[in-house]
Amino acid sequence: MAGGKKTVLVDYDGTMCIQSKGHQPADVLAPIGPVVRLVQKLLQAGHEVIVFTARASIKDLNIRDQALGAVRKFCRENYGEELAITCCKNEHFDFLIDDKAVAVSHNEGKMLDANGFLESVQ
Repeated sequence: MAGGKKTVLVDYDGTMCIQSKGHQPADVLAPIGPVVRLVQKLLQAGHEVIVFTARASIKDLNIRDQALGAVRKFCRENYGEELAITCCKNEHFDFLIDDKAVAVSHNEGKMLDANGFLESVQ
């Protein structure tokens, strides 16, 4: 990535790890190899990677602590360190990697990649 150090939000469920019906918030899920390798490369290159997950917004504090503990364990096992975790986007990140995102050109609104979804509703 040109332009120096970047901050990258990477979604957890369904992007970093395999999300399956019936898993519990405290379950450590199986990694998705290509994304894990990408995150490893980003970290090695000095970029900041933040785990983006709705698990950080669970209202029950006991369940939230268990869920975030599972994310931290996943990070230690796959990246050798705990990464920061958030459930909020803000103006301080450069990229978002997410299985549910549709890329839109900055300040233009042009849809860049929608996997055919937008074409199906137009």
